[in-house]
Amino acid sequence: MREIKKTEDKEVIANNFYLIAERHSRIHSSHFNDASFCEKFYVYLRGTPDPSGTLLRFSTENKKNKLIYLMMGGLSLRGLTLELPKAFFDNGEFGEGVLGVSLGEGDSLRMMVSGESTYSFKDPEIFEDHAPREERTLRLPPVELLVIEGVSAYSGGQVVKNGSLIVYEESANPLKRKFIAGLHDKIFRAGDSVIGSFKYNKAYELNQAVLFFSRCPTNYFHWMIEYLPRLKSLVDMGLTSIPVLVPKGLANQQYEALDILVKRFDLKLYYIDPSFKVKLNKVYIPSPVTFHPDDPDVPFWMGAGLHSESVKFLRNNLMEGLGVLENKSPKEKIFLARSGNLRNVANISEIHRVVQEEGFTLVYPERFSLKEQASIMANARVVISPGGSSLTNVIFMSPGAKLISLIGHQNRYYSIYANLADLCGVSYLHVTGEPTMTLEQCGSDLNYMHSGYKVDAEKLRRAIRSWGN
Repeated sequence: MREIKKTEDKEVIANNFYLIAERHSRIHSSHFNDASFCEKFYVYLRGTPDPSGTLLRFSTENKKNKLIYLMMGGLSLRGLTLELPKAFFDNGEFGEGVLGVSLGEGDSLRMMVSGESTYSFKDPEIFEDHAPREERTLRLPPVELLVIEGVSAYSGGQVVKNGSLIVYEESANPLKRKFIAGLHDKIFRAGDSVIGSFKYNKAYELNQAVLFFSRCPTNYFHWMIEYLPRLKSLVDMGLTSIPVLVPKGLANQQYEALDILVKRFDLKLYYIDPSFKVKLNKVYIPSPVTFHPDDPDVPFWMGAGLHSESVKFLRNNLMEGLGVLENKSPKEKIFLARSGNLRNVANISEIHRVVQEEGFTLVYPERFSLKEQASIMANARVVISPGGSSLTNVIFMSPGAKLISLIGHQNRYYSIYANLADLCGVSYLHVTGEPTMTLEQCGSDLNYMHSGYKVDAEKLRRAIRSWGN
């Protein structure tokens, strides 16, 4: 592989925004005079978008004020309206673009690793909520390796071929998801297609590589539960000699986990800039082993399916590689504290006081190595934690242990951590708190989901004494 400079194949128009992308065959021909031989299109957004607007509407018919003028081989696109969030324009310029979506069918190759399966579970147990727990069953898609030739991969695991965005995981399908973490300001729906823009600091060229991460590689949960288990497909298919792309700038604990799999299976890594473009003759993409979208329109239970064997693969190899053993008689009681949290507990000082009165030790996971974190969890009899990525470490807990998650009432059916706990033989309980803001005050379902909450400290004390002992 050799590093190459970012290409500058776009003309800069003073005081304008611009986007260039390759032609995509799925664009409706009715949008164009004749799109058959068009190779590129240009989007010129003339004028400055209204900074007070959250949704900007442009039309090719509106030539008086704001105008989108699309050129494809000299042919103008007429009568198409695009609605783009203001965030799309915040940086003042675009990167390389895409128009259209492909489902990765075409000339790609799918290598079957394991077939379809079903996953059944119940909604999480909620303290002092006596409503019956719903039984759920999800059909999990096959585990596959998608092999595509002649592509470019960008930050966030986005793959583009001939100007078309290749959708290889439904969690990040812009035609179906209202919100995609890490991509909300890069890709937008435009009718039945998409418009997108990718910037990068460094560009690379490589004959072939594995792309195993996607939209949120810096998030501990996504890295540990969504991405690392995908590497099992390489092991199962005997493809461990193909270099694996790894972004720089992750937390030390994330690299610790990856390094264990590297040593155990002799994986080859190639580290790339966090803001990257990699041009590949061939890319191998292990399919997701979870369906965990960021879209609040998707019910929590529908995003809680797990390929059990993939998660067990990760748990077993990490614990063996770290030299951490299950404890048949764990005794510690710990509270996973945190310095900052999107889903923050508004009365956290009061909660700290109560758990310490009940014999719990405050532990800040980010201060410890992965091995130390795993050892702490394996030796804990009861763990309490605010809901969030720190609950990922339930995979290190010993069977028979108990985990209490503090969570806002609006998220009480959030199921993925309960299912991880069940997979590890750990009992799991939600203790809910009342949101500190209303849905109307938050302005959106997404903000409401991430808003703070206040937990009744005495309710938590009752849960500890009746369930957690």
